[in-house]
Amino acid sequence: MKQLSELIELIGTNLKDVKIQFADSMGASSRLIQAFTTIKDLKSLSFTREACCGLFELSFPNLRVIGDQDSGCLVEDDYTWEDISWLQVPMLENVRTIVTDIDCSEKYWRDTLNSAEGLQKGPNLKLMVFTREKRLGPPAIDPELIL
Repeated sequence: MKQLSELIELIGTNLKDVKIQFADSMGASSRLIQAFTTIKDLKSLSFTREACCGLFELSFPNLRVIGDQDSGCLVEDDYTWEDISWLQVPMLENVRTIVTDIDCSEKYWRDTLNSAEGLQKGPNLKLMVFTREKRLGPPAIDPELIL
């Protein structure tokens, strides 16, 4: 954990691309807060499970891309994403692209997009990329390509 803190301190405002895995057990989510103004691309195996709930309430002004393999998972505390309302948390207000593995999340997206419930207003998404190739994490998209 000390090494992660030191690395983020050294990188400072240059941190653009982050991949989190099991963030709550490692405390990485709290370290993300230190650099949240510069992050453009955030990848995880399960975004709603691995992003710390405290992060959801922050604004990430440059975050444009989230990569996720298993959308719609249960997270701790009061956050249960059985619908698509997680797209409306302040953290994601600037996200334009979601990359997700259709093999892992097809049922969730099919059921959620077919339901009439979930969103009070439309998210500002421009692109959803569904992948089929299984890999240890979502494919990277260069956030510079997403305006």
